[in-house]
Amino acid sequence: TQSLSPRDLLIVLLSGGASSLLPAPVSGVTLADKQRTTQLLLRCGATINEVNVVRKHLSLIKGGGLAASTSARIITLVLSDVIGDDLGSIGSGPTAADPSTFPAAVEVLQRYQIWSAVPSAVRRYLQRGQQGAVPETLKPGTPRGRSVHHHIIGSNHIMLEAVARESGLFTKLVSSPLTGEA
Repeated sequence: TQSLSPRDLLIVLLSGGASSLLPAPVSGVTLADKQRTTQLLLRCGATINEVNVVRKHLSLIKGGGLAASTSARIITLVLSDVIGDDLGSIGSGPTAADPSTFPAAVEVLQRYQIWSAVPSAVRRYLQRGQQGAVPETLKPGTPRGRSVHHHIIGSNHIMLEAVARESGLFTKLVSSPLTGEA
């Protein structure tokens, strides 16, 4: 993507699950380090949003990293598997701005008392991020973020509306969000 110019158009097709299919650990952190950290977070009961805060800060792609890696205009077509269709959560948001920070990622690991259990390379990288020695994820309101456009072309809510409309029955969609432990 670095060879693309502002005159180029990059079309990204994004669906849920993309984050597990598109690993790109930051320098000094291995895929095994990221996997171990994610396992620890899931075992201690961290929410998917908390897991994503940490994972985005350990990735070159997630948290807007893909968008930040190019100067091309970007259109992202999204198939959402996330309740509420938060663009930063779908596939860990490779083209979406990320409001979370390195201090927030460290705080998640410390709050769940797994800071000392995560690989030392992860701790070192997050500490460097807290000190400003490595770049943050793509932040909302930045010029780069404004040249990326997202279009949700499929989601839970869109499907529910279509079923209600096409069923021929009088239906009323009261609510689509349903969350909980699987």
